[in-house]
Amino acid sequence: MPRYTRQKALNDDEMYQQMFEDRGIKNGITQYRLRTFSTNINRVRITTEPHTWSMGDRFYKLSYKYYNTYEYWWVIALYNNKPSEASCEYGDILDIPLNVNDVIGGAA
Repeated sequence: MPRYTRQKALNDDEMYQQMFEDRGIKNGITQYRLRTFSTNINRVRITTEPHTWSMGDRFYKLSYKYYNTYEYWWVIALYNNKPSEASCEYGDILDIPLNVNDVIGGAA
């Protein structure tokens, strides 16, 4: 059983009809919806460090910078309720939890 389930959506918006026709697509395309995180993280006891989102930032790069592994990029996304990098704008302040286990409950 997968850890995450993703909802799908059919994009058949008329705004894209010409593009669909040019590419031979008849009934629109199926896309995945972005996941919105909903958590009950006890933020009071979690030590964080602020990080200002800037050009070139990616969650996996921040994971490597703060955790010395690319593996926990999703912890940063989860903690900041940002389902993807597209949800971040330059100048946004992200809180980087310094202990991964505080966020995921020791499952790391």
